[in-house]
Amino acid sequence: MYNILLDFDVSQSIVLTGNGEYKLKPVIRTIDAAISGSIKGQISPINIGTVVTATSNGVSYSTVASVNGYFMLAGLPAGACSITLTPVLTLLPITITGKTVVIGASTDLGIIII
Repeated sequence: MYNILLDFDVSQSIVLTGNGEYKLKPVIRTIDAAISGSIKGQISPINIGTVVTATSNGVSYSTVASVNGYFMLAGLPAGACSITLTPVLTLLPITITGKTVVIGASTDLGIIII
C-alpha cells in the first residue's frame, strides 16, 4: 500500500504574462510513500483450500491460497510476524515464526509443503 501526496507548487503555478496579466498554470508533483509490506508464497500440494494468516502485534491478516497454491498477504505493518497455514482438509496447521515484513517489499516464503 502507498500513500500519495499531491504537492501543489504555488510559486510555479501562477505565471505573469507579457501583457501584465496572471495565468494559472497548475504545477503538481506526486510523492509516493510505501506504508506497508507483504508476504507471499506457494503451498504444496496445491488445491487443498488453505487459509493463510499473518499475526503481528496481536492483529491478524488472512487470505486464502489460490487453487494453484499461491498466496499474498498485503497491507502488513513492518516488523516480525508469525504465519499460520490452516488447510481445510484433515491436515494439521503449520506455523512459521520470525518472518520480517519490510515496508515497500514483499517477503517471499517460497514453497511450503503441508
